[in-house]
Amino acid sequence: MDLSDWTDIASVVTAVCSVAIACYAVKIAKDQAVASREHNELSIRPLLTSSTDCNFETGHFKLFIKNFGLGPAIVTDFIAYRDGGVVNVDDPSMRYGVAHLGLELGAIHLAIEQVKAGHVIAENDTVTMLEFTSDKRGDPKIFAEVLAELNRVGFRIDYQGAYKNQMEPLETIVR
Repeated sequence: MDLSDWTDIASVVTAVCSVAIACYAVKIAKDQAVASREHNELSIRPLLTSSTDCNFETGHFKLFIKNFGLGPAIVTDFIAYRDGGVVNVDDPSMRYGVAHLGLELGAIHLAIEQVKAGHVIAENDTVTMLEFTSDKRGDPKIFAEVLAELNRVGFRIDYQGAYKNQMEPLETIVR
């Protein structure tokens, strides 16, 4: 073997090593991009929770949803239930009013917030889903009947995060 053969072998080895290093660099860059995206998804993950506030002395009841997560919650579906059956909240005549939930226990105020697909609940934002005031205030027995009636109502909210990752649905049953 003369010097030119060794030069050719060195050139081939250098080219193969360059290709191997470039391929490895691409793999590392891809892995880093995937890890960065996963980190970003976790950093802005929404978390919807439901709470109630009721006071029989004032006859006031409120069900609200709050986003305790670090990013916006994008609603993909909203379903209202009564006695396990789906309530048609898209009917404009059923949008607000006692007939919507079948409440006949002295409602002087009933408001139902209907969130639809595409509705965004920002982080630390609160949405009042149902607000009810009874004219039977101060009577624990009547208010217990109102709460029993409201316990027949529930909501299901499907939502996703900013990265379109579907979150565990929020199912509320008023208790």
